[in-house]
This record gives sequence, structure tokens and C-alpha cells, in this order.
Amino acid sequence: MFREHEKIARQCVKENKDYNKFLEELSSLEVTERFARANSRRVQQAGFPISKELSDFNFSQSPSVNKKRILDLYKGDFIRKQENIVFVGPPGVGKTHLSIAIGREACRRGFKVKYFTAAGLVNDYVEARAEREVKRLEAHIKTKHLIL
Repeated sequence: MFREHEKIARQCVKENKDYNKFLEELSSLEVTERFARANSRRVQQAGFPISKELSDFNFSQSPSVNKKRILDLYKGDFIRKQENIVFVGPPGVGKTHLSIAIGREACRRGFKVKYFTAAGLVNDYVEARAEREVKRLEAHIKTKHLIL
């Protein structure tokens, strides 16, 4: 708000807007900025190895992928219902792409997620077990929705 208040004030004077509109626009800008920073933080904490979006997925190259089902998953209702999804299939069908895209959308919707490969999760568990920190790993995992 501090950085933008003068610019917004000048704009409101120029457009002959009253003080209430000035506060409304300044507050709206702040809320938008906070939301963007929170989303960025959730995406960073999720640990996605690369950036993938559903709009970049070519469903015609993977005819075995049910587009309607993926679009339903993209809405995140399965998270609210505490359901799990698991993508299985041979290499190259888009499991990672879809997992990351759905995870990033979940972050945008305010959910905390953590991306793991199945092998990565097993390795983290083996390391935690060796260091006798399995409960800490499990506690960490319980606070997030996992994307494998």
C-alpha cells in the first residue's frame, strides 16, 4: 500500500474519484498483491521440478487420458473430499505433466501441496527412518496435499 498510495491518489484525483474509491482501489491492489505472493510461496514450497500447466497438455497425443475427468480433477473437489488420485501408465503419457498442472492449480486455489516422485518419497522415508525422524516426516506430510 505504501508503494502505490501516491500513484493511486494521483489517478483518483485525475478521475475525480472520492476518498472512499481511493481506499477501495488501494485495498483491492493490496489484496491482489498478497494473494499473488501467497500463491507464489505455495508453488515454491510444493517443490515442483518444472512448471507445467493444463493448457499446455496435448490431449490428442494421449488418447487414453480422459479429458473430462482431468478437467474435473483440475477443479480440486477431490481435495475438499479428501480423495486421492494416482496416475499410472507407461512413460510419456503425461502423468508428471498432469500431476504438476493439477498441483499448481490447487496452489492457486489456496491449498498447500507437496510434489514427490514415488521414488523420492520412498527415499525421503528411508532417510527419515535411518535418522529416526519418521514421525517428523509424517507430520510434515500431513500438513500438505501430496502430488505424486
